[in-house]
Amino acid sequence: MLGQFLVVVGTNWLGTAALLGPGHAMYWALGLALFHIPLAAVVIRLTREVPVEGGIYAWAKVAFGETAGFLAAWNMWVFIATFTSTLGLAAAQGLSYGAGALGLTLQPPPALLHVALIGFLVLVASSGLGLGRILHDAGALLLAVLLTLLVGFAVLAGPAPAAAGGVGETSLLVQATVFAKITVFGLAGLECLSTLAGETRNPGRALPRSVLFAVPLIAGFYLLGTEAVRRLAGATAIDLVNPVAQAFSLRGGSLLAAGAIGVLLVRDVAQASISFTALTRLPLVAGWDRLLPAWFTRLSESTGVPVRSIFVAGGLAIALGLLGSLDAGTAEAFQLLQSAAGLFFGATYLVLFAIPLLARPGFTRPPLWLRAASASGFLVTLLFLALAVVPIVEVPDAGRFALRVLGVFVVAEGIGLALLALGRRAGGAKATPVASATPVAHATPVTDAARRKD
Repeated sequence: MLGQFLVVVGTNWLGTAALLGPGHAMYWALGLALFHIPLAAVVIRLTREVPVEGGIYAWAKVAFGETAGFLAAWNMWVFIATFTSTLGLAAAQGLSYGAGALGLTLQPPPALLHVALIGFLVLVASSGLGLGRILHDAGALLLAVLLTLLVGFAVLAGPAPAAAGGVGETSLLVQATVFAKITVFGLAGLECLSTLAGETRNPGRALPRSVLFAVPLIAGFYLLGTEAVRRLAGATAIDLVNPVAQAFSLRGGSLLAAGAIGVLLVRDVAQASISFTALTRLPLVAGWDRLLPAWFTRLSESTGVPVRSIFVAGGLAIALGLLGSLDAGTAEAFQLLQSAAGLFFGATYLVLFAIPLLARPGFTRPPLWLRAASASGFLVTLLFLALAVVPIVEVPDAGRFALRVLGVFVVAEGIGLALLALGRRAGGAKATPVASATPVAHATPVTDAARRKD
């Protein structure tokens, strides 16, 4: 449950939702009903049917074939790397708020901070799952404490003198864009831990239970946390990069604000770490199936983790963070990276929700209610994709912003298809014949000896 809570809840979405004004609760309720609960149902179903390492990769491969499986995994891989690349921006903003709360002037260079933090994630992932679990559990508990403190502080502080009205009175397009972002970005991620099913004890039971327990906790903190941010920000324009840090710095005492911001930074690193850990397993399982070079399948003899996949993912996250910051302000760079990540994320989720609707024979036929839930999630994801290139902060050139977002997506898809072609050329003849695979047959766990095979 702690892992699911940590993966899903992003405090920056409290600020984005607060832009919707007093009506934010209605938008959160719609997102929960039309997307989050359907996602939970689909993830529980698929985790029980195919409880193996790889998560979305294994599900899509069994449902639609190896090409669909590879592209779903590729898009999820690039998404997490792109989203992780925003870590330095958020951390730099948080440190600035913390210093301001103490009366100091501090403007840490986001690029240097970004490289240092991604390097730390690589070290944690390379050390094995033990250190990572400690960091992840601590991050989840700190997040729960922080949000409880935020809500309590907002109650004690009372309503702001002039609460921000947000975008609730602006165009329908902007409202729809904010709704799509907080729904798909803010409420997604329940499938992430299924990528580690091969390293989870009894995944067919443990992972679905973690989803069931996490859903109400996530819903409650988002609803209450958004209202708290809105009240504490008052008439000040809400910072979309780090709204919780801003809220504490505006309405709290210096020590309280600085302490809360420090906790938030630890939580950010823990959240990035758990997503990064899942990210590194996707090239590994694709390598097992020889859709990527076997180079990715080499595991560390001391820790049993895919060290090569870890270093490649870390390098990509560093490069994306540095490129996204070129010729852009902090808010614009954050939105650029976030919007590009959204295209990869949305493409993966279309495949995920299509499985109960269109999967070939082999999966147990889902009941009508689950197919209706899948259709709801699919349609919300389509809306999200259609609006992914629309910025919700002011940018110098919206057309150029959209072209940069689309350019990142097109280039990444081209690289993915090229890697798939190379992988097939190098080892496709030996690949597992998915056409004849059933979920049960395909879900046979890979032995430790096979995992260590180079």
